[in-house]
Amino acid sequence: MAVIIALGAARILRRIIDGVRKKGLSRLVRPVSVYGMVITLMVLSAMLTLNNAAWKASAGGLVALGAILFYFSDILLAWNKFVNPIKNGRLANMILYHLGQAALVAGVLIQFAK
Repeated sequence: MAVIIALGAARILRRIIDGVRKKGLSRLVRPVSVYGMVITLMVLSAMLTLNNAAWKASAGGLVALGAILFYFSDILLAWNKFVNPIKNGRLANMILYHLGQAALVAGVLIQFAK
């Protein structure tokens, strides 16, 4: 799972970093790269809850879904800003972001609420 996520993230991050450079924002290459790696690790961590016996299946599923939605919201935000504007990109970004946050919170509440 880690290899598949890392390969996909590397392809996307490479395109975003190229866009950052083309826009003349070289000072942002390192921060964008680090953030991309951190958020990719967040997705991996969330996906691992699916195979973790300590996690309820519904909670793990919601956490994984939330992380993926949040991840795609950030990809869309970066793509829209650095690579190529997307029609209604900001709206789609906000929808993905809020759905992702809601799924993450719901999964955590299901897992840890007593």
